[in-house]
Amino acid sequence: MGVSRSPTDAPAWALTVAEDGDAARVRVWGDLDIATSARLAAALDEVEGRGRHVTLDLRAVTFMDSSAINLLLRHADRAANNRFILSVIPPPPAVARVLDYAGVTHLLPLVEAP
Repeated sequence: MGVSRSPTDAPAWALTVAEDGDAARVRVWGDLDIATSARLAAALDEVEGRGRHVTLDLRAVTFMDSSAINLLLRHADRAANNRFILSVIPPPPAVARVLDYAGVTHLLPLVEAP
């Protein structure tokens, strides 16, 4: 009889910030929704305030709601107006469809993962 397990190496929700010179990479794992968007916004506010290149890595995001879309659009707009560079590594295709359905994909500075 087989045993079904859920992955234990993937956190329910986590955020890390790695800084290297004038660049910062913010990585998110798990659901990006109304309960977690404020923590991501705070992390982005901190690194963006230094006028640097910020990469937001969403490859491990498992769910995204409208509050997350709003957050992404606000920070993309802020980058355009405040002279820092924001690059967004998109979430997996199943989650990225939310951006397509909302009609906002073209408004985000999406890049391929390194």
